[in-house]
Amino acid sequence: MKLLAKILSTAGFTLTYPAIVLAHETEEAHAEPATIDPVVAIIVVVIIAILGFLLWKFILNKKESPPQKPN
Repeated sequence: MKLLAKILSTAGFTLTYPAIVLAHETEEAHAEPATIDPVVAIIVVVIIAILGFLLWKFILNKKESPPQKPN
């Protein structure tokens, strides 16, 4: 079991080591993380709300007509 843990930990380090090296060699090592503009987030939420309302109003809210009595 210890051998398996050693192999897996070595494999994990082998896979992540190139990424660590490349991250430290880039010119912008301390770049700011990408953030979403609040205006864009509000617009997306409003569009999703409008589409959800239209879906409910015209597709999901279909009322069945009452059965017709024969004459």
